[in-house]
Amino acid sequence: MADAGSPDDSGTPDDAGTPDDSGTPDDSGTPDDSGTPGDAGQPPADAGPATGDAGTTDSGPSTPPVVTITSPAAGSSVSGTVIITATVAATATIRGVTFLANGSLISTTTTSPYTVAWTSCAAAGGTATLTVGAIDSNGVTGRATETVTVANVATESLCGGACVDTSRDANNCGMCGNVCPAGASCSSSVCIASSYDWTQWPIPPDAPPDSEYVVATDGTTVTDAVTGLVWQRIVPASSYTWSSTAEAGTAQAYCQGLSLGGYTSGWRLPTMAELVSIVDVGSYNPAIDSKAFPATPTTWFWTSSTYPQYHSAWDVNFLDGASNYSGQGGNNFAVRCVR
Repeated sequence: MADAGSPDDSGTPDDAGTPDDSGTPDDSGTPDDSGTPGDAGQPPADAGPATGDAGTTDSGPSTPPVVTITSPAAGSSVSGTVIITATVAATATIRGVTFLANGSLISTTTTSPYTVAWTSCAAAGGTATLTVGAIDSNGVTGRATETVTVANVATESLCGGACVDTSRDANNCGMCGNVCPAGASCSSSVCIASSYDWTQWPIPPDAPPDSEYVVATDGTTVTDAVTGLVWQRIVPASSYTWSSTAEAGTAQAYCQGLSLGGYTSGWRLPTMAELVSIVDVGSYNPAIDSKAFPATPTTWFWTSSTYPQYHSAWDVNFLDGASNYSGQGGNNFAVRCVR
């Protein structure tokens, strides 16, 4: 048989019949970079939830903020305007910190250090519950609570956003907004003409009217509505010597160190004229208004007025209202302080 009858190259599958590169999947059929997820198909490694300011959500769940009230101390006694301070430890951004007293909002702040001023007289006396709450940017909250004792005087009121003692504030005398006349002061919630010049005092009747004396609500002081003087109501049981230098244990030292009726300073030994002004010449044993000045001993009381000729000081006897001068160093007499 000739070549024509035998399969030749044209009958034998040749390269054209054998799958070649065009039949074999090539790079165009094999998934390449454009088909394989690559940088364009995968999120960037740092493209997770962002941690930002209070208006954004922080990455991942956060733990509750830990709030600590650092001032005032739990159980402490407070009065007037109180500064409340707190710290907050958190894993996320703090959106805000809120301060409350007895459940009523005081203020909200977003800036550290977290602090607010609280006018404690707005709360009822006794105890007050302070609460500080914090919220982070994920909405997770934390809080701290403590109790303090409110020790404001009974005559304090909230006037114009401030704690005011209406028993002595000339702009709020007796009540908020009651302004005393020019030149007058407020004592025991009463406007008093501030005239300490005894030569300007009116001559009192034999028995001063009850209205002349105003007893403080706590019963510790008496205000003379005529002279404007505030007196110690109950005198100490002890007696004292007299000293121009206010040595320890003397009448002057006692008065200077007195804290009474909310007055922590300004007390002194009265002058002769001042002490005589509360003598009730219509009374005997004692010669004083016993309702205004109860339990007054019928004995000699020191004054600050001196009698230099004999190194003495003047004193007044409240048995009968008599006056005398006595040696400054060798006598122990009673004391009634004034301011």
